[in-house]
Amino acid sequence: MRRPTPRRAARVKTAKPDADMESVIVDFQDTVIALRRVTRRVALSGIPELPSSETELMVLVDEFRGISVSQAARIMQVSPNTVSTLIRSLVGRGLIERRSNPSDKRLALLHLTAAGNERMRNVRSRRAELMANAMLSLDKGDRKAIADVIPAMRNLLGKLKKKDTLDP
Repeated sequence: MRRPTPRRAARVKTAKPDADMESVIVDFQDTVIALRRVTRRVALSGIPELPSSETELMVLVDEFRGISVSQAARIMQVSPNTVSTLIRSLVGRGLIERRSNPSDKRLALLHLTAAGNERMRNVRSRRAELMANAMLSLDKGDRKAIADVIPAMRNLLGKLKKKDTLDP
């Protein structure tokens, strides 16, 4: 009987962007990152500040209700001990709670508390108001250009998510 031969992994063709495309890529990434950073900073002004790593964990717990410590560590690309330290701080602030996993009592699942949910709602609301005011200050052509690019951005995000091995 012949042994099955192992399949070779398909080679993924990677395209090298030309100089113009590379410039667009860099400008796009820099603009999206700066937009997110400024929006977050302005939206959080006046709200008791949390270290960015704690805020990142809260956003993650808000997005993936019931996420485990190990999953959070993998996505944040830090050690589980680091996430446990962040959790202790956020539990102490009354923003996150640990709940036992019903199928495995040894595992803790993370959830926002009522105060944590309120904080996230407040931040989202302030961010939406900030963006609405900024968008309304643009001329109609710029607002249409932004609206028109959203489907392409979602398509790009979908392609990147397929390569994201850290997404739970």
